[in-house]
Order: sequence, then C-alpha cells, then structure tokens
Amino acid sequence: MLSEAVSPLPIPPPGPIRTISILGGGLALILAISTAMTRFMGQKAEGERKAQQELVAQQASLWQGRLKESKREWQNRLEELRQQLEESHQKSLRSQLDVKDAQHAMQLLKTEKGVRREMEDVYKSKMKALRDEERAKVRLAEKKAEEAVERERASARELRRSVQKVEKMKAEEERTMRLLEEKVDDALVRKKRSEEQLQKNVEKLKTLEDDMKARVRLAEKRAEDALARERTAAEELKKSVDKMKTMKDDEKARVKRAEKIAEVALAREKATSEELKLQFSELQGLQKGLLDREDELNKKMESYEERLVAAGPQQADYELDAIRSSLEAAVGMTEPLPADGELRAVTDQDHLTDAAEVAGGEGTEEEYGATDGQIRIVAAGAMIPHILKTEKGGEDAFFVSVAGLGGFGIADGVGGWAADGIDPARYSRSLMSHAASRLEQNGRTSSALDVVEFAHRCTKSKGSATAIVAVMKPEGLLEIANIGDCGAHVFRGNRCVFSTKIQEHEFNMPYQLGDPAFLEETDMPSDATVDELALQPGDIVVMGSDGVFDNLWIDDIGKIVSESLTLSGGKLGEREARVLAQKITESANANARSTDTRTPWAVEAASRAEVPLFDRLFPRGGKMDDCTTVVGVVKSVHQK
Repeated sequence: MLSEAVSPLPIPPPGPIRTISILGGGLALILAISTAMTRFMGQKAEGERKAQQELVAQQASLWQGRLKESKREWQNRLEELRQQLEESHQKSLRSQLDVKDAQHAMQLLKTEKGVRREMEDVYKSKMKALRDEERAKVRLAEKKAEEAVERERASARELRRSVQKVEKMKAEEERTMRLLEEKVDDALVRKKRSEEQLQKNVEKLKTLEDDMKARVRLAEKRAEDALARERTAAEELKKSVDKMKTMKDDEKARVKRAEKIAEVALAREKATSEELKLQFSELQGLQKGLLDREDELNKKMESYEERLVAAGPQQADYELDAIRSSLEAAVGMTEPLPADGELRAVTDQDHLTDAAEVAGGEGTEEEYGATDGQIRIVAAGAMIPHILKTEKGGEDAFFVSVAGLGGFGIADGVGGWAADGIDPARYSRSLMSHAASRLEQNGRTSSALDVVEFAHRCTKSKGSATAIVAVMKPEGLLEIANIGDCGAHVFRGNRCVFSTKIQEHEFNMPYQLGDPAFLEETDMPSDATVDELALQPGDIVVMGSDGVFDNLWIDDIGKIVSESLTLSGGKLGEREARVLAQKITESANANARSTDTRTPWAVEAASRAEVPLFDRLFPRGGKMDDCTTVVGVVKSVHQK
C-alpha cells in the first residue's frame, strides 16, 4: 500500500494507462448515451427499450473484457512506478528532514543565546541596583555611627573635665587642712606662750573650727554633687551606648532585610531560569516529535509494502481505487476511471442476523407500509478500517434497514478492551445486529430509543461501544438516539440544518454502552440524547463514527454533498447514497492519514494544557481510526 505522504504519480507514458483512460472515457460515453436514449425514448415501445438496453449491456461487457486485459499490463507498470516513487520519495524526505533539522537547530541556538544574553543583562542591572542601594545604606549607617561616636567622645571629655574639677577641689581641701594644721600648731605655740592668749583665742578657735566644719561640709557636698554629676554622665554615656546598640541592631535588621530582598531577587532569577529551561525542553520535545514522525513515516512505508503484497482481492481493489484517484489528480481528469466491478467497503452487515440482511433494498410501497402524504428514508453505508485493523475489518459496525419507514445506526467499539485480550468489534457488531432485528420486528412502531434499549439489553458480550440510531417515524419525523461521540448531520442542499452533540465524561472519554455484568460503570440507554426533527423530501442525513467527524469539518462534508447533488441532478437514491457515503469515508480516512491537515481532532487536542506550544499554535494532523459513514436520503413514498 502506498503511503499518503508519497507525491502524486507523474504523467504516465503512452501504454496501458492511456488505454485505460480511453476505455474509461468510452465506457462513460456509452453509459451517458444509454441514459439519454432511455430518457428520450421512454414513450416508445417496450421492445425498443429492451433492445437498446441489451445493446448497451453487450457494449459494456465488451469494454469490461478489454479493461481486464489492460489491467494486467497496468499492474506490471504500477509495480515499476511504485519502486521508483518509493526511492525518490525516501531521498527527498531525508533531504528535507535534514534541512529542517539544521534550520531548527540554528533557530534553537539563536533563541538560547538571545535569551541568555537578555537574562545576563537583566541580572547585572538588578545586582548593580542592589549593590548601589546597599552601599548607600552602609554609608548612612557609617555616618550615624560616626555621629554616635562623636557624641560619646564629647561625653567622655565632659566627664574628664568633671573629674579634673573634683581632683582640684580635693587638692584645695588638702591645702586648707594643712593650713589649719599650721594654725593649730601656731595656736599651741601661742598657748604655750600665753595661756591667757589661748583662753582668749579659744572662742575664736571654736569659731574657726565651726567655720572649718561648715567649709568641710560644703566641700563634701560639692564632692557629692560632682559624684552625682559623674553618675548622670555615666548614665547618659550608658544610654548613648544603648542607643548605639539599638542603632547597630537597626542596621543589622536593615542588612537582613536587604539580604532577604536579594534572596527574593535571586529566587525570581532562578524561577526565570527554570522557565527558560522548560521552554528549551519543550523545543527539544518538538524536535524529538519531528524525528518520531519521520520514523513513523518510514514504518508506514514498510507496512504499506508488506500489506500490498499480502492483501486479499478486496483490499487490492481498494488500493487500486486509491491509485486511480492519484492518477486522476496527476493527469487532471474530470471523470473517474472505471473500476473492475463495484468497490465494496468492508462493513459489518456480514455479521448481522438474517433479519438485518434484508436491509439496503429498494422495496415497494407495500413493503414500506407507507400511505399517501408520508416520506421514507433510504440509506447505504461504507466503512474503511483503521490501518492496523484492516485484517479483522475494524471495530465499527453499522446496519441499514427498510423496515417501516427506514432506519439505520452505527456503533463504535471501544478499543481499550483489546489490552485485556477482548475483541472490541464483537460488542459493536452484536449491538447493531440486535438493533436491526428490533427494527425489523416492530417496523413503523419502533422508536430510536426503544431500538437502543432492546439492543443493549440483548447484547451480553464483553466490551463496550458508543452508538447512534436513527428511525423514520410517521408524519415526516426522524428520531435520533445518540450516546457517545458518534454523530449525525442533516443537510438541506449544501447547508447543514441540524447536528447532534457528543457526550463526553472528559476529553477523549465518551459515554459508552456495555453489559453491567462486565462493566459496572457503564452508561445506560436512558443517558442517551434523543432528538426528533421534521424532514422533507430531498434532505440528506449523514451519520458517522467519531473517526469521520474527528477528521472532517462540517463544511467539508457539505462540499461533498453539494458535489453529489450536482452530479446527480439533485435526485439521490440508494446507489447515490452508497457512493456519497464512500466519498465521505475516503475523505475522512485521507485526513486521518495526513500529518499536515488541520482537522477538528487536532484543534480540540491543541486546547489541552499539556500540549507543546508549537502544536497549540499550529494544530495539524488527523486521528487514525475506523471511519464509518451511513448516508440516508429522504424521499416521498411515491418516489423510486
């Protein structure tokens, strides 16, 4: 199988390809002629019409035989082209990835250098400002300390002056005492000389003694005052010392605050550095993601080649159709190349019960049980499995029924059961089988919710699935019961007039049905969203699994619907519905394989916080999954 990343095939040389193109054009021309003849010759005799149809059938079989002969030549040429394309694509892919890796590495280096230079400038400016502020504070503290020391020195000088005064007073008192002693000696001498004179002077001496005592008391008092002043000076000095200590404590507190501010600044710088490291690690993760995508592409190339060799006839037809599409894009053809028989997608109708196998026929008015004024719905579906689940036919299932006024449904098996050794497809297929059986039994009396409840009650397999069922009811009402992330859109022309809403417990965890015996926390049919809407002839209902709506926008589906309406002249039947379902499924599968397409899944996933920055800004890539589509066309009961 060729990878979706392989470039379109070059214009083929003359040979089998041109022959196929000519044959296809001829066949298309013959079909157009037969259609025109059928329309314009409708009023002629029945014999002429049958003759013309037999002639067209003979010509078509002749062209088909020639096409089979050319197919063998084409397959040989295809193998050669495939080998050439693989070699050229691998070379170009390696060279492109090498250039991108080099550019990305240079950009990372430039970004890292610029961020580091900017952070160094910010760090230097902040540290300079902090150092200047600290120096100013230290200068102010030193100035205050110098003033305090100066005041302390002045107090010490005053104290020394007081001490000198006290010492001077002591010296004067000593001199006075010596003078008194001398006077006493003189008095004794004079006493000896003259007792009379002594007696006369006794009173005077007592007076002098009283005076001396008073002077001594005065001197003592002065000394006490000096001591008091000394104590006061000492207390003031002590207060000055306490103030110095307080100032030192204040300075220490200010220094601590400055250190704390510096620590906060360093912490902020460290946080900024950690943020830069995280951004750098994200960029490294992005680079690793690119390398992983390259490895994934190489593995896909190998697996495609293996499956192309080992694929059965049905898968080979699908691959041949994909190659035809590539050739059409390469040579600019406006008409599709003819296929060897109708391309049949792998569906789960093969696994449904006998009651479900009758689905898909045109039917008559008696079979539909319809009356005048009513509308019915005819439908057809297609499915393309996950690329790794092709061998077992995928895990989706769908049914289409003409019972009553028509109904259809899709179930998507939850792939997580495969880790426990359980095939997720068993539950979805059994669920749709019982749903088809219920609709066939009750016909027009069935409702979508009743069909879902019956199918859930009867399905006893291990596993779980999301599911959606639509049933056409009388008076032109369509009832849709949806549980999980399958969905349905109603188009009137190319305009979408209704869309269901998905049910999710959280991102990528939809509601799902399961047997309570095996899944205790299963959601129930009562949790389903039930919508009822009035339809009119010509409306188109597009129902799909999450693999379709995760990879296609509503506008993309609207364009495909509009193209089909244009090609069919606005008249769609079961055959056109099958072709339309196949086109929608193929478009969804192509986007699922792409790594560059902007899909709904990529946009929704990009809103998650854990997604890398680059992927949040530029969401790209599809979600590889089973892609299942059922298209229902609303018709009047009298339309064929």
